[in-house]
Amino acid sequence: HTAPSPAPTDDAEKKELYQPLRITIDTSLLPPNTSPDNTAAIRRTVLLEKILPKAIAAWKSHLSVLPVIGNLTVGAGREYSICPRSVSHAETDVVIFLTVDGAQCDGTSSSSSRSRFPQGYPCELDQYDRPVAGILHYCLDDLTLTSPRSSSSSSSFHAALLASLSFRSNVTEK
Repeated sequence: HTAPSPAPTDDAEKKELYQPLRITIDTSLLPPNTSPDNTAAIRRTVLLEKILPKAIAAWKSHLSVLPVIGNLTVGAGREYSICPRSVSHAETDVVIFLTVDGAQCDGTSSSSSRSRFPQGYPCELDQYDRPVAGILHYCLDDLTLTSPRSSSSSSSFHAALLASLSFRSNVTEK
């Protein structure tokens, strides 16, 4: 990782150096959208185009960090990483690997029981114990399409996003 700048010493310096959190959602682990079920395609679109952007905007508006300088490289093969693959993204402070459906959703996973809520956890930390990558898992069958303002899907998604970030240090609230 390219380290953030050293910690600022006074409040004015902090306000200048800390920037809104930049989150990149990595969708490379998503299976192709080949479902003959139109509802599944709609749910996936709602997740990617409605819920995710709103959740990211909310976190970005409330959290600031010392930004990563250069590309953020995370993933498999790096010491202490449990991320599913290696990626490098420019202009980001956190990479979230998005996965949908699968064993976590049908209850066949050995590590978890069936859950109707999104699940998230960090998969790599930087040298300051700040999560720089996380995994966010969503079961599309549990996404309610009855109301575009449905707060249950949005609230549980925000909670899972926070879990995937699991912030501990070097974060300030605005």
